[in-house]
Formats: sequence, structure tokens, C-alpha cells
Amino acid sequence: AKGFFSGTPVTYSRYDQPKFRDLQARLAAENTYDFIMFDHVHTTHAMELFPNAVRVVDTQNNDITMYKRWAENRPEPFSRLFGNLQASLCRRFLQRTLPKLDATFAVSQKEADEFGALANGINALAVPNGVDTDYFSFGTGEREPETLLFLGNMGWLPNADGCEFLLRDIMPEIQKRRPNVHLVLAGHEPRPNVMALAGPGVEVTGFVPDVRTYLHSATVFIVPLRIGAGTRLKILEAMAAGIPVVSTSVGCEGIAGEDGRHLLVRDDPKAFAEAVLDLIEHPEKRQKLIDAAHGLVSSTYEWRIITRRMVEEIDALLAARRAT
Repeated sequence: AKGFFSGTPVTYSRYDQPKFRDLQARLAAENTYDFIMFDHVHTTHAMELFPNAVRVVDTQNNDITMYKRWAENRPEPFSRLFGNLQASLCRRFLQRTLPKLDATFAVSQKEADEFGALANGINALAVPNGVDTDYFSFGTGEREPETLLFLGNMGWLPNADGCEFLLRDIMPEIQKRRPNVHLVLAGHEPRPNVMALAGPGVEVTGFVPDVRTYLHSATVFIVPLRIGAGTRLKILEAMAAGIPVVSTSVGCEGIAGEDGRHLLVRDDPKAFAEAVLDLIEHPEKRQKLIDAAHGLVSSTYEWRIITRRMVEEIDALLAARRAT
């Protein structure tokens, strides 16, 4: 209600909290800051408290795109109305907010271009997501045969929608040929519609203390997303952990992986199911994808590489401020 009446997207309005503003006001009064990074746009509400600092937002994803896809893919009239309204509110909020910042970090060049086109004065820079390849290393044990894994925050609407799409349109095609296939939906805070999917051959875990246990035991990692924006850390983690990936084009958007070389990309449910079955039945194809994908994340998406790039951008911003 607060977001609706203030014209603020609901995701951003939730984080406009008096205690958070008070904390920032106290910090601004007690200290002088050269640089401030806001994590997600919804933490920028009190950025005017730091007028002399270089101010940057790390966007994580383009919420306009996410809500538009929500409206396009959900069948309920209310969901379509909600998605279109939130997309419009996000656009207005970003057009007001991003030009006031010194830079906007986006997780892909595509999203950097989208942010830059919203309004004059937006300095949008692409700094990809990454993965810790030491932490998400290859497992040493045997993988469970015919086991599929979808991993993520199951309270997040795009993931919950992906679970419904998977069980309704993709899994029946897989089970026709492989009736013993086991699907694991792993992630915290599963919504009621995700919990309702549990049953024979389908495990909904809820919170798991270490996702690597599942990444090291499953046969194929699947990303059946129709809604979302940004890039999926889960795919980079799967590639680093040595499990082959089948994804929709939305699921792997912004990641420089090539279809057929680093992962398999399929949007049609039957084609998605066929790609999964092909990997289950052909270990040599799985290994080929695993080797190429691991090379990709090690050379391009390792956090040490990404962090170096981000620090270089921040140093350039600080140098430009000092020069003025």
C-alpha cells in the first residue's frame, strides 16, 4: 500500500525504512566518506545524505525487465496487471534516481545499455557477476544417476514460476522416457505453490546448509526460468562445480556461454526435456560441456578477475572527482 500510494515500486518501497534512514543519517553526521556503494537500487532512498561522496549503485538486475516478463508469462489477470504496473513504476524510479549517481554497475553489457538508455546523465558500466572457483570446485564422489537439480531462493517469484513451468510442461516429457528420474528443487523459503509440487520423484528441500552437496551429486543442472533479469549466479556456480547445465534463454541471459559448447539452451518445453534426456543418456556429452564451461568461468567469471575490474572502475571515478 505504501508503494502504491507513493508511486514507488513495491520491491523498493519495502526497504525505505525509518531505522535504515536514521542509521545512514548518523553515519553521515559522524564520518566523511569518499565513496559509497549502494547494493541494489532499493537502498538508494537516503543517498542525498552523502552529497560529496562518489556514489555508485550495484543494480544486480533490471527490475523493469523482470516485471515485464512476469506480466507476459503469468496467466492470472491480476498478475499481469501487477507486473505491468510495477514495470512502469520501476522505470520512473530509475529515471529519477540513476542520473543522480556517479555510476550504475550492471551485471551484463545488455543491461548496462538498457540503463544508459533510460535517461540522459546515466553512466552505466558492465561489471559481471562471478564465482569463487576454489569454493565451488569439482566434487570427488559419484553422482546420483538420473538426478536433476534446480537451485535458488524458492521464495523469489521467478524461481517459483520456473518450478511450476518445469513440473507442468517439461517433466512429463522427461518421465515418459525416464520414469525413475529424480528432481530436486533446492533452496530456502519455498512458496506454497512450490511446496505443493513435492511428490513421487520430486523433492523440495527448503533451506540447505551447503549447496555444493547437491551440485556434486546431481547429473544435470536445470534452469527453467521464464521470468527474471540480471545474470544467474547459480549457473556460474554449477559450471564451476562440474555439472552440465540446461537452461532457457532467459535463465542464462547475460552469460557469455555458447549453446552446445558451454551449456544447452532450450526454450520449448519438449526441446528442453530432450536436451536433459540427451545428457542423462550420454556421459561423453556431459563431460564435453563440463570441461568447456569450467574453462569459461575460470577465465572470465572468477571473482578475482571481476573484483579487479570493479576496483579499476571505482579508482577511475575517484580520480575524476579529485580532478574536479
